[in-house]
Amino acid sequence: MSQLHQILVGDCIDMMRTLPDESVHTCVTSPPYYGLRDYGVEGQIGLEETPAEFIARLVDVFREVRRVLRADGTIWVNMGDTYASIAGGYAPGGSAGKHDMVSQATRGAVLRGKRRSPPMGLNRKT
Repeated sequence: MSQLHQILVGDCIDMMRTLPDESVHTCVTSPPYYGLRDYGVEGQIGLEETPAEFIARLVDVFREVRRVLRADGTIWVNMGDTYASIAGGYAPGGSAGKHDMVSQATRGAVLRGKRRSPPMGLNRKT
């Protein structure tokens, strides 16, 4: 009997590079917010120096997702807006920006908006 489900633990790009092209049916992800959390992992996503570097890292991730995703596959991305002091008050993530970022690396994106969702008052972990 073939294996139907697999959970990979590690850096997302490193783990996806172990997978063959078009081998994944579904990807569900909630990328870290920019500048809000330090998980103590070297090279983690979310602590880049600039919002542009953060977006570039996520585009790299979604390009790799596109490579491993089957033609009939789906990707579910939970990514909200956030306020972060190191981003000058506002981090990337507006609807148009998110759609552009995901669409650059995938076959298309459909956004589901959530109205009246104020940013959470979370303290940055250091």
